Amino acid sequence: MRVNAFQRDPRTVAREIPGLFEAVFPQLSSSVVMHLNRMSIAIDEFEPVSHVDVICSSIPQPMLFEIAQVLVEQRLNGAENIQDALLAAYSRQSRYFDARLVERLSSVAERVIMSVAGNLHRMLTKVISDEGGSASLEVAPVIPGFQWLASGKGDFAVERTLIEVKCANKSFSSADYRQIIVYWVLSYINSLEGGGREWSRLVLLNPRLNKMVRLRVKDILELTSAGRSKIEIVEMFTHLIAKEHA
Repeated sequence: MRVNAFQRDPRTVAREIPGLFEAVFPQLSSSVVMHLNRMSIAIDEFEPVSHVDVICSSIPQPMLFEIAQVLVEQRLNGAENIQDALLAAYSRQSRYFDARLVERLSSVAERVIMSVAGNLHRMLTKVISDEGGSASLEVAPVIPGFQWLASGKGDFAVERTLIEVKCANKSFSSADYRQIIVYWVLSYINSLEGGGREWSRLVLLNPRLNKMVRLRVKDILELTSAGRSKIEIVEMFTHLIAKEHA
């Protein structure tokens, strides 16, 4: 997710407010994370991404995978250009990190980027197909802000399905699930306040390891919220957010 550099990123909520997730989602334990990860599926025609190539690419991994994601976005718009992708990835990364412009790709780096980009494109096509095949893919859907939390943009969406991309060399973490749950909370608050879109499904994709987890919000709340209703979740979340900046 990308946000204005001068505002607070919703992903920081779990780190900056001690006990927030323990209070609102007390059952988001390591065993639940393992259970969710066991639900992951693999897609056909996946191109393996060499971990050795990733390490040897000489490009920081966040930049490497940012370039791949930009390429996919370009491909979806029918205007793929590697030099434009390098500039766009640098612009995104430099907002939050001490990024370095990549002016030229080694053959190893290009191989990794093209593999990840191809896999991500196939995964997104799979999500669209699972949604019925007629829905359009939305790039950078808006994640609404709330109080001191910034609004920003996610990775992709298909109607009411939010899609977030992770390229770590491991299974999805509790932080990944916390992130998408926060995005759902913000969408639900926004829907209550102004009739905006509430996410009903959450998808995590890892085009590096061929892992896809698709979750109904209803199911993940049943697993993590200790029986609280959506309204009760929002009330507690709102109280803790307001208390942090009182």
